Amino acid sequence: MKKVSALILALLMLPVFSVLGLTAEKRAPGAALNAAAGTAAVKTETQPVYSVVIGKNANGLERTAAEFLCETVFNSTGVRFDIVTDNVKTGNFEIAVGETNRLSADVSTFGDGGYVIKSYNGGAAVIGCGNKGVINGVVRILKDYGSYRCFIAGESFKNNGEALVVPDSINITYKPFFEYTESDWRLGGKNHIYAVTNGLNGGVYNRIPESFGGTVNYIGAFCHTFTGMFCSKDKYFAEHPEYFALRDGVRKDTQLCLTNENVFEIVRREVFEILGRSHDPKADLQILSLTQADNELYCECENCNRINNENGSQSGTIITFVNRIAAEVKAAGYDNVAIDTFAYQYSRKAPSKVKPLDNVIVRLCSIECCFAHTLDNADCELNREFMKDFADWGKICGRIYIWDYTTNYAHTLAFFPNFGVIQRNMQIFYENNAKGVYEEGAYYYSACDGEFGDLRCYLLTCLFTDPYCDLDAAMREFCEYHYGSGGEQIVEFVNFACENAAKLHFRIYAQTYDMLCFTDDETAYCDYLWEKAKQNSADAPEKLENIKRSEISWRMWKSSVKKGEYRGLSLVPERMRFYLDVIDLGITTYGEGDGDDILRLAFHKILGSPNEWMRGRHTMQFDPKPMMREIVELYDLFKALFGVFFPVSGSRCQTAR
Repeated sequence: MKKVSALILALLMLPVFSVLGLTAEKRAPGAALNAAAGTAAVKTETQPVYSVVIGKNANGLERTAAEFLCETVFNSTGVRFDIVTDNVKTGNFEIAVGETNRLSADVSTFGDGGYVIKSYNGGAAVIGCGNKGVINGVVRILKDYGSYRCFIAGESFKNNGEALVVPDSINITYKPFFEYTESDWRLGGKNHIYAVTNGLNGGVYNRIPESFGGTVNYIGAFCHTFTGMFCSKDKYFAEHPEYFALRDGVRKDTQLCLTNENVFEIVRREVFEILGRSHDPKADLQILSLTQADNELYCECENCNRINNENGSQSGTIITFVNRIAAEVKAAGYDNVAIDTFAYQYSRKAPSKVKPLDNVIVRLCSIECCFAHTLDNADCELNREFMKDFADWGKICGRIYIWDYTTNYAHTLAFFPNFGVIQRNMQIFYENNAKGVYEEGAYYYSACDGEFGDLRCYLLTCLFTDPYCDLDAAMREFCEYHYGSGGEQIVEFVNFACENAAKLHFRIYAQTYDMLCFTDDETAYCDYLWEKAKQNSADAPEKLENIKRSEISWRMWKSSVKKGEYRGLSLVPERMRFYLDVIDLGITTYGEGDGDDILRLAFHKILGSPNEWMRGRHTMQFDPKPMMREIVELYDLFKALFGVFFPVSGSRCQTAR
């Protein structure tokens, strides 16, 4: 009976399909691993037996690094290296880890995480700087000479069973490009192995055990701390509105009044209370964040206006205030603590008079930038303005950190074509003397996994380690691992789409249809790439699912602009299919702040453009999914019988290039 009802409904809706399909809608303008995740690789090569040498008085960091090397090789090859102290003579080729009598090198100026890997007669030595140098050097040996990788957070550091073969002539010197590296893509630090082996050292999302060198940690919250962690509006606003922003003659709890002396005393007291509880004198660096609330309603009282006008920027009051706190923190002997503040939205412009103290970090935020083009693209006005501010801050501040953005927060399920700019942008950060980089992504990605988040996160970590690395090789390596034999077509799609996106301008809240502008032929070529990728990985179910999951982002664009199969009689049933596939893949979130509203979309929203799903937030009065499954099944039957009446997706097109 249900099938009959669905058949009747489908027949009645055919004219509706046709009308909807013809209705105008806004369009866009003219050597890798294959082992299954979490499984031990199969031994495929004979592993030479090495001896791992540590100092007689090796510290815990050196012992951990040596054990990690041995355990990693054993898990892959079944061969376990002996760990011996340097008062023992071995008959094997040696890997000396840390300070030993085998080889010495001065790495004191390299910065935490730097290292030397150098050959000596009978072995190779890893000598590191700071808490993370030795483990970083060991990871480098395993990567370069054993092809070990950890591509995705939560997986192990493994290879395909290849032997670790260390050459007898090595001379590697590595100094970190940045003192602080962090990303929140899929909260990568849930598995510290991902962070350790991929160059992440920030402690907000990536907690690395102290035995592995620990992380650079923020003490307390790491952003938007004014009116919250410091001088809380909940605590003070009711009785002391004068502590907060004056706007049009009215006090509001949006920001602090940074020229109010009582505010300074409150924040000063709260800062030292936190330092008293949480300061770690053994850490290489700890950071305390004094940062504006996430709105643009800053104080316009007479005193704040005077300082800001003198400096030509609202950052004038912020830097003046933060400098006072930073000076007292330094005077109190907290030499390994830096005070962090923002250059963000209304405060992005550098002040003309006041200069940040040496222990002040300014986090410059790229939220207004265009991510279709590199930041140094002179033809992109948004990015020209950012680079001017970057240069101006560089003239007065020796410790700039970058807060960069790497997803579309409004439409996270849509393909965000920024892969063509991330390498050059990271190089720009380094070349302009940024000391740290935080790449904010879809921190909610585990509920919104329908794009390329894992690929993007991995490539960003490669760039943290070396902004000048062979990023194309890294992408191909990841895609072969994650997508299997279809990885080659995925790389081609990503590159082709990013070339197309460079014709446009888009920011991090762009509409789906504003990020790509493919012609029908180009759309057909992309369809061909996706179909070919699925065919090539058809015999690997896990890889095939990964392809289908990432393809959601491509299908969302097509459905939003009515291209490919999303036309004519096919439009409505294909939109139903798209929604059902999204739900079946376990995707529960559409974009930032959307919660699980996608699970309760009203039926008429499902039939419309996915770009509009969250607009208006109409929720379902009944569950249409069973009915939609019946309709899609019948639609497939009709299409098989009467295919001439339905649009072809263009999967046969191979020549758009």
